[in-house]
Amino acid sequence: MSAFDINYLDRRYEFIDAVPEELFELVLRQTSGSLEERTASVAALRDGLLSGELPEKHELSWPSAEVVELVWSFLEETELPSFCKAQPEIVDALIGSILGELTDLEGNYEAGVQSCLRELQRIAEERLRASQNAKSLEGEEQDDANEEPPVELSADDYAELRDEAEEVERKRALDAMRKGLHQAWAERTAAYKQVLEVFGSLSGILGRGMDYARGLVRSQGWSDIVRLRALMEQLPQLQELIATLGRMHISDDDSPPVMETIFESIRHGRVDEVEVRTPLAPMETRGVRRSNDLSRLLPAEALNLAHPRLRTLFYARMHEHALATYLVDGVLPQKIDSFEDVEEEQTREREKPPLKRGPIIACLDTSGSMHGTPEQVAKALVLEALRVAREQGRPCYLIAFSGPGQTEALELSLDMEGLGDLYAFLGRSFHGGTDLVAPMNEAMALLDTQNWEKADILLVSDGEFAVPESLRRDLNSAREESGLRVHGVLIASRRSEVMARICDEMHAFESWDAMRG
Repeated sequence: MSAFDINYLDRRYEFIDAVPEELFELVLRQTSGSLEERTASVAALRDGLLSGELPEKHELSWPSAEVVELVWSFLEETELPSFCKAQPEIVDALIGSILGELTDLEGNYEAGVQSCLRELQRIAEERLRASQNAKSLEGEEQDDANEEPPVELSADDYAELRDEAEEVERKRALDAMRKGLHQAWAERTAAYKQVLEVFGSLSGILGRGMDYARGLVRSQGWSDIVRLRALMEQLPQLQELIATLGRMHISDDDSPPVMETIFESIRHGRVDEVEVRTPLAPMETRGVRRSNDLSRLLPAEALNLAHPRLRTLFYARMHEHALATYLVDGVLPQKIDSFEDVEEEQTREREKPPLKRGPIIACLDTSGSMHGTPEQVAKALVLEALRVAREQGRPCYLIAFSGPGQTEALELSLDMEGLGDLYAFLGRSFHGGTDLVAPMNEAMALLDTQNWEKADILLVSDGEFAVPESLRRDLNSAREESGLRVHGVLIASRRSEVMARICDEMHAFESWDAMRG
């Protein structure tokens, strides 16, 4: 008697591990298919959605082909797979919705069939009763006009009604499942698409929670973000400017190239000449062997061929390659190609990480002279800087300034706290005077901190401010020491000589009036 295997059950049901705990109960509730089929199909769908794609339909042995076709049609119409890539929370919620609808479909199916069957049976019996009454009247006899004749459907009629009821209920159940999925995900999908249109991608947004994007588009201030994004679409020059901000760099220390020694396998080929013994070179006799080679036949065998009775034996031996013949062979030279892998030492420049752009520090003039169209363009620039920085994984810092002592700084992000700060800023009206010293000093101090050394400064203003000589000297020192670049965006219809003296590059546009309205 064999010993009890304590790990048998673990091995027997290890396929269950392919489904997360959040979905397993829903998988277990299903009534169709085996547990292994259900688990394998859910795991295949989950893996496909996590990669941003749908698996091949033939990979799913469960549920029915009709349900799989419905789910595929729903996912393709809503474009949900593109939002599911590397988002397990969304994927599990989506599959949970599908399994929940499937549970309702399977649980209510038989009751729906019976209800539909009773209605069809009633209609069929009424038709049959009417037909029988018509025949009774034609026979001029009717025992009791108030008593209806008994009606009974045949087994074939009942089977046809059952098939019809199942078909009607299947279509109704599938339609209900389709509507349920669309109702559950229509709002979320619309929110994902809105966020995608504004921020260009969903990376880092969907991962903050399944309903984070939905809460984002519902929040107060989202309409301002949509409006500013639309405004930015009308200013391609500014979009190009934001995309070029941040100095290109390879590593934090920009160290010189490092040479490294590697051993690389190189294959060398050569031709070797060897001597090969072969029967094709009859140079010497080495013995006797069995064959049907008549040219090397032994004399004793040839005597059998001359004898009238032994001739048949000779032919039989020849057919069986059993004649006694001389064994002759020789040696021939033969060329053989061969290859040899040799490890050779080589010196090369070590590869560095790909170039990337540095952070963005936006200094935004919020004085009263910026009120109106310049204010809207400035806010649109801030939103675009956040969008580009977030998409490329770069930090983005905002310093809003107006008069002396009126400076506000915040690091832009898409977490709940960062969005609250962003909404507060976008909803604020500009006022006050203009003091450039405090924000520029704060920006240059930020350049001396970790992760901000390669930042560029974006100065957005109408150019109505004074620049002390001490600020110009500090900016020139920062340029020499760290390679600082200051980009100026002049939101005015006239040129600002003051702003041009402190900026490395000026971006002035004369068509702000076209943006009004």
